[in-house]
Amino acid sequence: MLNPLHRYLDEELGFAGNLACEFNQFEDEEGNPTLSYLIVYRFIFEKLSLKWIINFLLKIGILVFLIIKFDLITQLYTWLSSLI
Repeated sequence: MLNPLHRYLDEELGFAGNLACEFNQFEDEEGNPTLSYLIVYRFIFEKLSLKWIINFLLKIGILVFLIIKFDLITQLYTWLSSLI
């Protein structure tokens, strides 16, 4: 049943090598296992490099600069209030 999800994460997004799949079985009130499972995908950082950190900080810095420079929060608030 998970095959379409796995294929989407692998082929479309390219995340297959960076995700760990974890299966957790639910238990009822008495502690007996049920047929329900929780499937969790966790992102794994295989390599945390200086290049990745600098790239991430640069993108966040540019975003913050643009928000402050063009006062985007006030413009967004004005736009949203004009819609109402």
